[in-house]
Amino acid sequence: MTKAGIKAFAPATITNLCVGYGVLGCAVEHTGVEILIREGQKPGLTIENITGAFGKVLKETEMNVAGLAALKLLNDLGQTQKTLEMDIHYKMPINKGMGSAAASAAGAVFAVSEFLKAGLSKQELLSYAVASLREITGSAHLHHLIPSLMGGLTICNPATHISYKKLHTPAGIYMVLISPENETPKIDFDATLNTQLTFDKTTAQQAALGSFITAMYTTDIPLLNECMSDYIVEPYISGILPDFNELKKIAKEENGSGFGITGRGPAMFAVCDNSLKAENIGKKAEMYFANTKRKAKCNISKINLQGTVLF
Repeated sequence: MTKAGIKAFAPATITNLCVGYGVLGCAVEHTGVEILIREGQKPGLTIENITGAFGKVLKETEMNVAGLAALKLLNDLGQTQKTLEMDIHYKMPINKGMGSAAASAAGAVFAVSEFLKAGLSKQELLSYAVASLREITGSAHLHHLIPSLMGGLTICNPATHISYKKLHTPAGIYMVLISPENETPKIDFDATLNTQLTFDKTTAQQAALGSFITAMYTTDIPLLNECMSDYIVEPYISGILPDFNELKKIAKEENGSGFGITGRGPAMFAVCDNSLKAENIGKKAEMYFANTKRKAKCNISKINLQGTVLF
């Protein structure tokens, strides 16, 4: 007999967007994490299956970001002994700067809440995912978590817990998400950036962020094309991240609005003002990797306005 259950999908995210390192993020379509919740066989929540993680994600419930987020929610609901089983299916690359941990936490709290008919809003669920991410990974990853759960393009303030705003997204904006399949270590550049930041760079980046927000609200594509410059992170990563300079060159040749690194990489993205530019960049990026006898996944999508949903 098939057990009753539901499935939730939490999207992958693109963050930084050149001008807002650590504060800007948007959800994408087609790629993310599926969470299945169903009736279990013994009291408590157990994680039964994990796919797509290639052994890199722990199955123990309290050591898994999705499992722990769900447990924190169940505790507040007084349902810690509820017999539940969870499956986690990664339909996205993990550890690539695309928010796989945040998506799994978002999907878990949403799925559990919906399965139990708890009646909680996404805003109310957010704190459980934040607490789990902080405990397991050491960071709330708000610029990934908030757009994955809430959808859209968001700006957050990590200094004020979970303060955020959704930004207007003009019609016609397309994202190209490029994830090299080869193993590339995440870039730890915080210490380096702390020694390289200057007043001029900080001022230029603030101006670029302000211009980006203005361009989004006014659908000013020329301003968007002009402002998408990274004065802080790119000068450092362009010299150490394989393929960055060549892929940025491709994006420029196809008149992309901007190109940069998402999260801490190694995944990269391009922002385009129409689907044809996005498709051309995606095709050329795949050809570039094929010519170097490597593979990369290219996802082309609009900004996902829904965030985490049942499906």
